[in-house]
Amino acid sequence: METPDGAVGFAIHDMPGDRYPLEDNLQRILESYMVNAVEPLTSSNVRKVTFDGRPALDARLTSETEDETLTGFIRLIEDDKHLVQALALGPAANEKALKAMHERLLASLRIP
Repeated sequence: METPDGAVGFAIHDMPGDRYPLEDNLQRILESYMVNAVEPLTSSNVRKVTFDGRPALDARLTSETEDETLTGFIRLIEDDKHLVQALALGPAANEKALKAMHERLLASLRIP
């Protein structure tokens, strides 16, 4: 969903969340970004966390274009039957608003 500050997204992948290591799933997401963009999307500050007792992975995202720098945040969450993805991405000038948007999205998530 697009917002004035960037975009926020949420996806549930129908597959066991532990089918692949979370780091591998993050790499797949970064690679899939290249399908629609010329510039690569990279991750930094990657760290393992837990979410409602489930293994999760947080990372900061960056993509540099000729015109602007994009920044964002992602969390991947393992579930027994799903891989859950929460993402916020937009212009680096809006980083503070994007971080707040990402945190609101995470606070609203409930995994049954």
